[in-house]
Amino acid sequence: MTDGSPPGLARPEMLRWARRSLGLEIRVAAPKAGVSVELLSEWEAGEAAPTIDQLRRLAGVYGRPLAVFFLPRPPSGFDVMRDFRRFPEATGGQWSPQLHLEFRRSLEQRETVLELLEYLDERPLQNWAITPGQSEDETADRIRSAVLGSSHGRPNDRDQYKRLSCWTSGLEALGVLVVTARDVDVEEMRGFSVLRHDIPIIAINGRDAPNARVFSALHEMAHLVLRTSGLCDQRIGDSDPVRERQLEIKCNAIGARVLMPRDSVLNLGIVKMSPRDFEGWTDELLSELTRAFGVSRESALRRLLDLGFTTDSYYQQRRRELAIEWSEQDRTPHDGGPTFYQIHPTTMGKGFIRLVDRARRTGAITRYEAASFMRARVGQIDHLAAVAGGGQS
Repeated sequence: MTDGSPPGLARPEMLRWARRSLGLEIRVAAPKAGVSVELLSEWEAGEAAPTIDQLRRLAGVYGRPLAVFFLPRPPSGFDVMRDFRRFPEATGGQWSPQLHLEFRRSLEQRETVLELLEYLDERPLQNWAITPGQSEDETADRIRSAVLGSSHGRPNDRDQYKRLSCWTSGLEALGVLVVTARDVDVEEMRGFSVLRHDIPIIAINGRDAPNARVFSALHEMAHLVLRTSGLCDQRIGDSDPVRERQLEIKCNAIGARVLMPRDSVLNLGIVKMSPRDFEGWTDELLSELTRAFGVSRESALRRLLDLGFTTDSYYQQRRRELAIEWSEQDRTPHDGGPTFYQIHPTTMGKGFIRLVDRARRTGAITRYEAASFMRARVGQIDHLAAVAGGGQS
């Protein structure tokens, strides 16, 4: 039985590729598209043909344009992502469909930025391409100076979301596309970066704690500065390849140094009074560092480990405890929670929203195109631009 629309004549191999590229089992994809497993199997085998309307539903499920189903062959290397950070409990293997979609969204937004800059006759900023220093401290100093020199707000603001906004605004001002993933479990991904020499990407997980997102963003910025895109994981295990393990240790160290400069940490009273390799860092003791630098307890412990004021075994133990604590917190939306206009600009990236709005106001694109790029309705774009720091509300 058909839905009345004409057959789409899609290529079966493209139907199979679009589903598998998301890591979707056919038994999961079929009900999402509103069809039976048997029917979807027949489409993928070429034994039956979906209608145009059915193809549109599949395109929505797979996050692909309708035209992809009519390509002669699947694109090679289309969804290669190598850099993402996980909790230690996460396992390897296939990415979730949500992670695939967020990664593809970030690439699509990057292409939009390039397109809009061409319309505006502007070149991408290259200020993010900082030359690494001779040491991790020197590299961190250069990153901190560049990011905070271009940011809005204070990195040690009492409001954790304002601190996050301070750091992300600085990264955006350097020419980095910063986006937030909303639908990926923190256990699978905390952040990822995509190194491109015109417009690099940093993505952070919106389900993570705000202070942890700051550390993830700076960890990824360290990758960009080092011109690398390796596997990013806070937990560095002995089973990891040596070069990869060394790289991750280096990026973690640089991120911690950006947030907590050596002399500033050593001058804190609580640190001066603490013995080396101390394994009694309670939340109360860590609070002096978290307040002074606007960081998470995990980041504070990481820096103490770097400076020799705790042990690796204690750090790993506390880190697992903090991960469990965060996973057990109730993050179910409640009445009076964040609105669309508070969440969506950071999801897309405030810098991205401002660029789209500027292109619209200069006449380079229409309001309808701007709404499409912002993934919003036409009536929402002015308010979104105002929240992002541009346009008219």
